[in-house]
Amino acid sequence: MEKQEIKILLEKYYDGNTSKEEDNILFEYFSSNNVDSEFSSDKEYFSFLKNEKIISSSINDLSDQIWNNIEDYEKIISHKTLKYSKLYKFTLAVAASLIIVMISITIFKYDLIFHKNQIQFTDTYDNPELAYMEVKKALLFVSEKFNKGTNHIKSLDTFEKGTKDLQLIENFDKGLNELKPVKSVEIVNKYIKNK
Repeated sequence: MEKQEIKILLEKYYDGNTSKEEDNILFEYFSSNNVDSEFSSDKEYFSFLKNEKIISSSINDLSDQIWNNIEDYEKIISHKTLKYSKLYKFTLAVAASLIIVMISITIFKYDLIFHKNQIQFTDTYDNPELAYMEVKKALLFVSEKFNKGTNHIKSLDTFEKGTKDLQLIENFDKGLNELKPVKSVEIVNKYIKNK
């Protein structure tokens, strides 16, 4: 692949405008041994991303397995009517805690394994102020792209507001349960009057 094509793809990549195919082309190029010396820092960056992708895919697989187990459990209990007791809530809290501990251990384990093989980055700037300005510029760029992508999450607030009304239905159900003894007294009174 020509040097100019790589430069164009890198510029598009750092602007966040590449397709998956173009990303794959860049990853393949930087995984090969034929990388031009001008792109050595980019090669380190892409090898770092490749290692992180392996770690995150392993963590995502674990997370998917946990969610699948939770969904299977929810399907089983959806056929039964469970009352929310203190024991049930305590059990859910313990299960959530165990999931968090398992994920933390997994992240720590993979972090130890893959950090042994990673390339250590060194300072490339002699002037700390210049380095600070470059980092600030990069973080502002990432922040801008991130904010652009998270605008759609605001619609979740309206969903949460809608679910708060479901609490009223639960309170209504409790009130109906309290009226059941009154109905049984009425039935006994009718029976006594008929005799």
